[in-house]
Amino acid sequence: MGSHQNATSTPVRYFTHAGLALVLAAGTLTLVGCGNSKSFLDPSVAGSWNGTPTVMPILDRLAAIEDDKGDMVDISSPVAEDLIPRPTSYRIGPGDVLSVTIFDLISPNEREEYEVSVDARGMIEIPQLGRIEIVDRTTEEAMEAVVRAIRDRNLIQDPLVQVLAISQRRQTFTVVGAVQSPGLYPIPRADYRALEALAAAGAFNEGISEIYIIRQVPLSDDVITGISGPTSTRPSRNAQPAPDQPAQPTTGEDLLNVIDDIAPGADAKTAPKPNAAPAASPSMMRSAQAQGGGFVDSTREPELDLINSEPIRPQTEDGSTWIYVNDKWMKVKTAPSSDVLDPANRSGDSLITQRIIRISLRELLAGRQSINVVIRPGDVVRFPASDSGFVYMGGQVARPGPYNMTPGFTLSRAIIAAGGYSEIAIPSRIDITRMVGEARQATMRLDGVAISENRQPDIFLKPGDMINVGSSGWALPLAVIRNGFRASYGFGFILDRNLADDIFGPPPTNNFNQ
Repeated sequence: MGSHQNATSTPVRYFTHAGLALVLAAGTLTLVGCGNSKSFLDPSVAGSWNGTPTVMPILDRLAAIEDDKGDMVDISSPVAEDLIPRPTSYRIGPGDVLSVTIFDLISPNEREEYEVSVDARGMIEIPQLGRIEIVDRTTEEAMEAVVRAIRDRNLIQDPLVQVLAISQRRQTFTVVGAVQSPGLYPIPRADYRALEALAAAGAFNEGISEIYIIRQVPLSDDVITGISGPTSTRPSRNAQPAPDQPAQPTTGEDLLNVIDDIAPGADAKTAPKPNAAPAASPSMMRSAQAQGGGFVDSTREPELDLINSEPIRPQTEDGSTWIYVNDKWMKVKTAPSSDVLDPANRSGDSLITQRIIRISLRELLAGRQSINVVIRPGDVVRFPASDSGFVYMGGQVARPGPYNMTPGFTLSRAIIAAGGYSEIAIPSRIDITRMVGEARQATMRLDGVAISENRQPDIFLKPGDMINVGSSGWALPLAVIRNGFRASYGFGFILDRNLADDIFGPPPTNNFNQ
């Protein structure tokens, strides 16, 4: 009977031991996972333990909740033209201080010196001469304006005048942002570059990645001079010098002769030549079409064209203009110029635009001369402040609360700073709440598992972001099971020796029943 009992208990013990081994193996695989996979029983574990290097970009904007305008307008990199100095004659503007010297004005062989400021309307005032408009003129042109004022008052027939610009407000640039000494700085020469501007601004944070140069591009002379109005007599920058002898005015008899020449029935040989009006070039045609107009062929010629004077373009009642093209007159329909529109309807974009140049501060300080651009008059050099503020971590993280931002603070780094995920966290359920406007915020779901496995890009956090790591209903039971295995490096069974035979069978015996 003892032999039969031994034979029966041996298979039982075998299968019992094999079953326990399978349970232990399954528990081990369940707890630690396989290969580079996360633990199936612990969803709070997230990462990519892959032997193959991977590269993934980091997003600085959430396109689903943020617009594409960002904090700034379109930004460009330096180009070759930005490295070339452009020496130009300085043009006087409001706020400049001038030194005007006039010889023999009051007493012979004596000189009179005046230090005057250009007012907001571009005028200077000299006691003996009154108010003189010199805005947007070079010093040579300003000197001619003073000479002309002296001659108009018959004070001196051959005056000797000297004009010097002591303070040139237009020959400056501005430094703003996180620097020791922001403000207005002069540009002493045409080859004044970005590194010199950095040195003039004083101490700054070398840890910032980029600086920006905001370059204004005026589209109207009103923006350049700061003075507008149809009665302004300031010279045009493209105007030609006036001839010594003024052109003789056209008399009534001349006008009658012209009308007779172009009237119907007049001899074709005596008709005015086409050079009385400018011929239309291809660029002129494209310009007219771009303004919403076009050419209308017509055999009717304009009623009047003044010859022996600057060519003009006769206009009809509908606002069209006559020009001479291919031996016949053409009527051009053009949209009204912005100069004749109501100023209240003109947008700022039609008056001025800008170009923003982004320069890598690290490369500039390292000595890369291809980005050491020339500082132009009117440039604004901006030193952005490093990201600072708090990111608020909540939900299922080990240490929730506010965290101070550092440069390059991403979502993954914020999770690590908060002590990682808690035991009942579900990393695939992360909500980020971000301010997207004045008194407006938006919330978006992110997948922390996909980010940690490099299947989705990480994101840079911004001051004020709130991170909420979620959980699920089955996360807590799984945590209880995991903790049960970890309590005693097995599952927490405690057996009484008196009950061991009921589970594992009786102990083996020998031939002597011992």
